[in-house]
This record gives sequence, structure tokens and C-alpha cells, in this order.
Amino acid sequence: MNLPRICLSAILLLGFGLVAYGQVLQEPILVDEYYYLAPCDDLIGRLDGYLGELQRYPDQAGVIVLRNIPTNRPSSAILQAIIEAWMDYREFDRRRIALVRADANQQSRQFWRIPPGSGKPVIEQVIPGFQMSEAVTKPFLLAEETRFGEQICPPIDDFSIFAGFLKDNPTARGNIVVRDASPSIARRRAAGILRKLRSTHGIQPKRLRIFTARFEQPSNHDEAIVEYWYLP
Repeated sequence: MNLPRICLSAILLLGFGLVAYGQVLQEPILVDEYYYLAPCDDLIGRLDGYLGELQRYPDQAGVIVLRNIPTNRPSSAILQAIIEAWMDYREFDRRRIALVRADANQQSRQFWRIPPGSGKPVIEQVIPGFQMSEAVTKPFLLAEETRFGEQICPPIDDFSIFAGFLKDNPTARGNIVVRDASPSIARRRAAGILRKLRSTHGIQPKRLRIFTARFEQPSNHDEAIVEYWYLP
């Protein structure tokens, strides 16, 4: 019997077994999770902690899962836009993090770290694009551009969110309210919004109604400049 050869084979098999075992143990790591509607200061604090965690592991990717009940899909889309805007503000490479929106029985937010060789967390009922739930049957204010001072939350592109939901739901319609101190300026701004919706997103003007209004002067509170209403 060739004992040295047998011992060498045993060592090699043991080594391969340990490698395989180590690979099996690689799992996505849940860095943070919460279930409530966090105000911007709370959200930003959690995001900074999460981004700092990923900076300590430059070879690892991230996954953020935004779950909500089906009728609140627009809220998840807005939250995603806020998170992306904050990553841009922090000059963090967005390509390292996948943001996923999904339906669930209750809202939750999960922040995952993905080690090399690990799979991604299992996510059920992923929302395709900006598809609206069939349970939404009444008009509602989807997004708005507001006149205000410095805020904690980073500014987001409300127009693109509104356009995304109209594009992915071709039977839906929209009402747009534009306010300005001058009615003529409000009308010109409204016409520009219609042109942009058609040229950049293919939304036909017949699906939209425009309303113009004057600012309340003087105003001592936040006031919407543009309101984007979604009509199922």
C-alpha cells in the first residue's frame, strides 16, 4: 500500500471539502431592517450607517428591499428616489447597490450586504417597473413639486415618477395642477410639462388635463408648485 499517496489524497479531499463548506456558509448579511414610516432624518441616519458598512467591505455589493402593501406602490417608488438621491449626494457608487420594490402584507425596509460568492436574498412579489396595483380605483395625488426652504430630505424628480406610472399603466390618465404668481407663466409652464411628457415618455396629451392656479400671497407655509394626480 502506498501510504504517502493515500495521505496526500486525503489531505486534498479534506481541503476541497473545507472550501466547499466555506462556500456553502456564504449567505447575504442583513445589516438593518425596520417596519415603520421613517422621517427623513431617521432614514438618512440609517442610510449613512449602511453606506458606511459597505465602504468597509469594498469587494461586496448591497441590496435594498422596499416592501409595501400593493396600494402603496407609489410610496415605495418615491422612497427609492430619495435613497438614490442621497447616494448621489454622498457620491456613493449606485452601481454597487440593487434597489428592489416588492409587495407584502406590511411595509418593511431591508438593507443587505452580499459577500463574494453569496447569493442574493430571496425576494417574492417583486414589482415590475411602475406598474400600479389593480386595487387602486380612485384618483389620488401621486407626487408634487413644492415651494419651500431648505429641507432634510434630498430633492427628487417627481415628474419622472409620475411619468413612469403613466407609461407603465396605459389606461390611466393624469391631472396636472400648475401654480404661479402669473396665470400666463403658469400656462407656459404647463405647456412645457405636456411637451416633455410626450417627447421623453411618449405620453399623449389626450390622457392629461391641465389646470392652472395662482399662488396664495403671501404664503407662510409649503405650497405646491405642480401637483401630479393619478387617475386609474
